[in-house]
Amino acid sequence: MLALIAVAVLLAAAGAVVAAIALSQSETSQAADFSALAGAEVAVEVQARACSAAATVAARSEVTLQSCVVAGLDVQVVVVRPVLGPGPGQVAATARAGPP
Repeated sequence: MLALIAVAVLLAAAGAVVAAIALSQSETSQAADFSALAGAEVAVEVQARACSAAATVAARSEVTLQSCVVAGLDVQVVVVRPVLGPGPGQVAATARAGPP
């Protein structure tokens, strides 16, 4: 009986870790989207400032801008966020924004 309780507790803990990582991944993806959109909006007027705008939005979203590439009016970003606890040390997300 004690073994079954231990297994149940272990499974619940594993489920909590997976849920936390999934939530962090979702938030990181949203932050990447917002960062790319901010960069693309600025790129319309001054391409040289697009990555700076993306980095500002990333920082406000509590992620780190790992890379930013501007190609014309398209901006592609990669952002990362640390994940506490067991599992991957960080989650990453990529987003692209620009005219259709």
